[in-house]
Amino acid sequence: DGLFGKYKDSNVVMVQTEALMNFVIGQSVNGQEITPNLNKLMKESLYFSNFYHQTGQGRTSDADFVTHSSLLPLPTGSVFTRYADRDFDTLPEILKDQGYSANVFHSYDASFWNRTTMYREMKYDHFYSKKDFVMNDVLGWSLSDKALFDQSLDYMKNIKQPFYSFLITLSSHHPYHLPEAERKLDIGGLEGSMLGDYLQSVHYVDAAFGELVEQMKEQGLWDDTILLIYGDHDNSIKEKEDYEKFLGRELSPLDMEQIMNQVPLLIHLPDGGSAGVYPEPSGMMNVAPSILHLLGIAADPYWIGGHLFGDE
Repeated sequence: DGLFGKYKDSNVVMVQTEALMNFVIGQSVNGQEITPNLNKLMKESLYFSNFYHQTGQGRTSDADFVTHSSLLPLPTGSVFTRYADRDFDTLPEILKDQGYSANVFHSYDASFWNRTTMYREMKYDHFYSKKDFVMNDVLGWSLSDKALFDQSLDYMKNIKQPFYSFLITLSSHHPYHLPEAERKLDIGGLEGSMLGDYLQSVHYVDAAFGELVEQMKEQGLWDDTILLIYGDHDNSIKEKEDYEKFLGRELSPLDMEQIMNQVPLLIHLPDGGSAGVYPEPSGMMNVAPSILHLLGIAADPYWIGGHLFGDE
């Protein structure tokens, strides 16, 4: 595939996006794009259109675990809480062996999902949690995604390159209650439904991504950073009628399974190379091996997933 090691020593910024599902990408409601910034970014990125989250009851923590370890989660409970004391080979640890700085940014209580313990095990240099952020723009559970991106990128100015930065968003968290001022879409017939509220939340997060890209460019990161964006799991909204109303067609049980299990994955390479839609089925276990492939680092033999760029 010619990509092995092509982006050696690039910075890597990966954003795990709360409840971002694939069915909204490229969609409009009443003539307004729901994710205009991601749609634009998609044109110069690799977009995996049949990418599946592989999470169980651990939800957000499972997404984090699978993407970083290329192993599958537990059928019950969360790996982060049940097996935090095990020695896993994870992406941050492997990158640190290659001279990378590795940090995680999430403006919530450090103890939630047992993150403090797990991130120590994963060998991150630092976990920037709620206490590290200025609560200058609170939205829902914590700091807004716009402020999270802004302050995290500010921290990155002083982090030694090459670095790996993992960001976890929160603004689009269930039950999707955005303040009125941030509800920018006219969602018509979906007004008052949770799916309508969800679309508003996704639209807000998309605007935050637009600002993230601009700030990366301003800080001179854009041309030497691999940016990955993916959704962590479904939105917990199972009302088929609302999806049918939104998509304007009848949905089979298989359609619903796909809608509930597909999340988007975008990979933007430093030179905008290899852009296009990649329809091959893939999942979270393929993420860490793909990052290592781009950086020219041999993947861990104990991982389940392969990289996303071959023909297999």
